[in-house]
Amino acid sequence: MTVDAALLESDRKARRAALDIARSYIVQAPAGSGKTELLIQRYLCLLGTVAEPEEVVAITFTRKAAAEMQLRVVEALERAQCGEKGSAPHEQITLQAANVILQRDAERGWRLRESPRRMRILTLDAFCSSITRLLPVSSGLGGAMTTVADAAMQRLYREAAAASLDWLAGDDARATALQRVLHHLDNNVTAFVEYLASMLMKRDQWLVLTGIGGGEDTDAVRKALEQTIEEQVSAQLRLVRAEFQRLATSEHLALLNYAGMNLEASRSEPHPLAQLVEMSWPGSGPDDVAVWRAIAGVLLKA
Repeated sequence: MTVDAALLESDRKARRAALDIARSYIVQAPAGSGKTELLIQRYLCLLGTVAEPEEVVAITFTRKAAAEMQLRVVEALERAQCGEKGSAPHEQITLQAANVILQRDAERGWRLRESPRRMRILTLDAFCSSITRLLPVSSGLGGAMTTVADAAMQRLYREAAAASLDWLAGDDARATALQRVLHHLDNNVTAFVEYLASMLMKRDQWLVLTGIGGGEDTDAVRKALEQTIEEQVSAQLRLVRAEFQRLATSEHLALLNYAGMNLEASRSEPHPLAQLVEMSWPGSGPDDVAVWRAIAGVLLKA
């Protein structure tokens, strides 16, 4: 057996195995390889085992894909009704399964060809919406729900962010935390709302880090996050220190130290630059941040 023949036989075995409805499968294959046809065949095989077609659910990501799959199932039933047998092996398998469903349809009075909507081939959003409509109390959502497009979701996220801003400002303890955040944003409330809305869009990526809802140790999570921030700060300070060591001279260091001592004398309080008495640039650890900030304060415009 040649390599090509062996590959084809392996492919046929995999396709036949995927039609075993007693088992679950993940099918991975490139575009145009017949994944949709295989899914239709498995769907038809499943229909042959149920009392009503609504008992089988096929879920896709887009309405276009759901409509295409439903159309192809109906076409298979129509071709089988017309007595077609199919020329290609995959067509023969599909039409054989369709013939079984036609018999089931006649026995149970499904009338799938006339009422294709009885086939539950849905998008993920539509499937979830159907559950909330069937279980209004258990879902906690009350009345009818509708899904919205991405553009509308962005508006809803901004509204939620603005509502969060009002909630934070309504309590002294929360307001203090809010003030610290706004301080870093130059009191730009619009930027705060946009940042929070952006975070809400990606909450699956960071929510677990906050320890909310997952039973995580919040102290441990906070420590891990602070450790990550310290590592990032230290990495940047190492780059800054290397540049100062490469470009600056001992005269620059002496001038900064002189400026620091004058600032310390004028304010009657310790000044970070006055620590540069040993004529060496500060390190890159968390304790060195204040000194680097002081250096930036002298060398840069406010």
